[in-house]
Amino acid sequence: MKPSKIEFEVGGEDPNDPDGEIMFNVRCTVAPGSPGRLSGPPEDCYPAEPCEVDDLKVFKARDGDPDPNYKVEVPEKDWVKHGLDREMLEELAVEKANDYWQGLKEDYDEGREEARRERD
Repeated sequence: MKPSKIEFEVGGEDPNDPDGEIMFNVRCTVAPGSPGRLSGPPEDCYPAEPCEVDDLKVFKARDGDPDPNYKVEVPEKDWVKHGLDREMLEELAVEKANDYWQGLKEDYDEGREEARRERD
């Protein structure tokens, strides 16, 4: 399976308002991992490979901009001010990618089942 572009929202802390929350838009590319193979002849076995997250970027609406679609990138050094960190965002990205890939598999399986019913 090819890497997938993933986009999702996550809430973060507002440093100017202790009770406030800011929504951030996260964008990245996630390459699927491999479950590995641990049975059979040793020459056919290989270790599991985790998913890889690349090009991780965080965006937020520009302060005071009435257009919520206009986003500015938040530098990684500023993520901590909002309670965000790379490891947490990568875990969320992999979770979102797995949900996306599972949906593709279900759609594919559903299409195959429908084609089989039509054929019979």
